Amino acid sequence: MSSLWQRIWKWRDADSGEKELETDGAIRFILSALIEEKKVPGIAVTARRKGQLILQEGWGYADLERKIPMYPVHTLTRAASASKPIAAIALGKLVASGQMKWDASFYDYVPDFPKKEQDFTIRQLAGHTAGIRGYRGKEYAQNQALTIRDSLDIFKNDPLLFVPGTSYHYNSYDWVMLSLAMEEVTGLPFESYVESEVLTPLGLKNTKPEVPGHTDPHIAEFYTSKRGGFRKATPVDNRYKLAGGGFL
Repeated sequence: MSSLWQRIWKWRDADSGEKELETDGAIRFILSALIEEKKVPGIAVTARRKGQLILQEGWGYADLERKIPMYPVHTLTRAASASKPIAAIALGKLVASGQMKWDASFYDYVPDFPKKEQDFTIRQLAGHTAGIRGYRGKEYAQNQALTIRDSLDIFKNDPLLFVPGTSYHYNSYDWVMLSLAMEEVTGLPFESYVESEVLTPLGLKNTKPEVPGHTDPHIAEFYTSKRGGFRKATPVDNRYKLAGGGFL
């Protein structure tokens, strides 16, 4: 057991003799322990229950070198794969309006994608059961200004991993493909459609694509963990995979 979890269990046992642990205290203990043990450089949490704010706090740093704290109200971090639910809302709206169909072939929307031995559907791409492969090597760290369509060259000629619908393989390329299909249907850049149909209606004014070179004092530095600490992450350009992991 890691030293972090040993501390959590020791604290729990010491505190739970006469009463249940208070959720608030447990959360604060665990998150502060993650910082102390250098599991992460910084964490910001905002939690609401039935519209009421129940926790809003930051731990650690958004910038380790300049000692800028994590501010839960305005520090911007990479949403990473939490970008997929944003894209899923956009896709769901197109399905609800009848502009796309869950069980239509992907080729109905992007007919020039190389033909595979088996067909696969929008539903299968969205559910990671289409057989599309995931990242290989350092593909996740691409630092080229690729369009969504151009990025398909990375994987479009590779065979499917399995017959669509027979297995599951989580990956971001499924959502790169779906974002292209959405562009083809709407005639709009994916980010423009998401902004007008998802982010603006929901009031998500601080959710935006990460654009390399654009400075914002509220964007956290990005780090990669290393033994005993952190180093600055390799620069990447995530715009082509915005739907799968490119939002701030």
